[in-house]
Amino acid sequence: MGEESITTLVRLEKFLGNKEAIKGFKQAKYGISGLLGADTIDRTNYYLNGEINKTLFEQGTYKDEEIGMLFYCTDIRIENTNNLLETLEEKREDDYLVIFTHEWMLDDNKIREKIIEICNWANKNNDRFTAN
Repeated sequence: MGEESITTLVRLEKFLGNKEAIKGFKQAKYGISGLLGADTIDRTNYYLNGEINKTLFEQGTYKDEEIGMLFYCTDIRIENTNNLLETLEEKREDDYLVIFTHEWMLDDNKIREKIIEICNWANKNNDRFTAN
């Protein structure tokens, strides 16, 4: 609870934000340390150019050394994942997973069931949930 529950990783609407805006977010009192990016290679992530965007997608992370900002590719977009357990198992050895759904999708019982499935899978594998 309190300040320790404030996340420093955010996803901005449509992955939009120029470098100056992102720098401002980083320098704010409760500044961000990273940005969550898209789950597909064809989506632009913030101010990253095509080559860097490709690197982010292929490697899962990218750090802009100039402003010290970390970018993380989304690994699983819940509403676009048909065989969730298989997808989770494929990513089992990854250091972390970025899993996403839109908040308005939480009204869908299928999405809720998938979230429960993710939680059960993570608990079974002794994984830790974290906001950052």
